[in-house]
Amino acid sequence: MGDKPAGDIETGVELPPLVDEIVQMMQPTLPPSLDFQVDIDNVTGTTSVDPLYFQRIVMQLLITARDDAKSNDKIRLSLSNMEYTNNMCVSCHQPIDGPHLVLSVTTANSGINPDDLQKMIDATTKNTKGAKNNVITMSHALNGHALIDHNKETISVLLLFKQDD
Repeated sequence: MGDKPAGDIETGVELPPLVDEIVQMMQPTLPPSLDFQVDIDNVTGTTSVDPLYFQRIVMQLLITARDDAKSNDKIRLSLSNMEYTNNMCVSCHQPIDGPHLVLSVTTANSGINPDDLQKMIDATTKNTKGAKNNVITMSHALNGHALIDHNKETISVLLLFKQDD
């Protein structure tokens, strides 16, 4: 698969089964020392995505979190419903409003400050070579957006997909 979805974007797609399938596939590749938590059960609604490409995003998100994690770190993968007002995508800087299905991964913050984080996002989303497996760029291929939430202890990448009406 390249940088764009290979299939068609489908409407009415439920994300929990797609996430669960990838989690089941990836779980054996995670070191036992990692505290891996999944919270995808309380999501309602559907969105419009290419299901296989969305699963590729989930897989890349988990691979990146796994490869960046230290021994005994915690990785939390979640899927939730969120309503946004006056937010801005960290990549394309377009406004984010309305109901979204949010795929997020939270890991330990290894001391990245907000300015450096934005520089890394800008560099990887603008560089064609770096963008191929970048989950933020990949989510944009499905008309999604991204937010980053961080504090001293954790950093979360949130990928937002507009909820179907």
